Amino acid sequence: MRTEHLTGYLASIARSKGYNWLRKNRPETMPIDDVVISDDTDVSAQAEQAELAGIVQEMLAQLPEQDRELLLRFYFYRQSVREIAGEMHMKESTVKTRMYRSRKKLRQLFTERGYGYEQMELV
Repeated sequence: MRTEHLTGYLASIARSKGYNWLRKNRPETMPIDDVVISDDTDVSAQAEQAELAGIVQEMLAQLPEQDRELLLRFYFYRQSVREIAGEMHMKESTVKTRMYRSRKKLRQLFTERGYGYEQMELV
């Protein structure tokens, strides 16, 4: 095994294990409007988090309804690609492709608006 790619290999294993654990231990879901991103008592930090949540919702609203639903089911409700494909009567490969394109579109929208990864600190 070559050691120059070991960190990427270990990171992908850790990410996969984390996703699998989250899917098995699925927490109760709540409406996206009720989600509190941070428990800070600082009012300015809460205002920034509320603004960030508003921006994310605004960006999601710019996606087609079906693509938005795919992303919410996968990331918010923690459904697997197989579950999503079954419930929405789609092929798994179609779900993966649409999610890839939706993430790419969201990345483009955030970049156009002036938000980079360094400004998007989710707590």
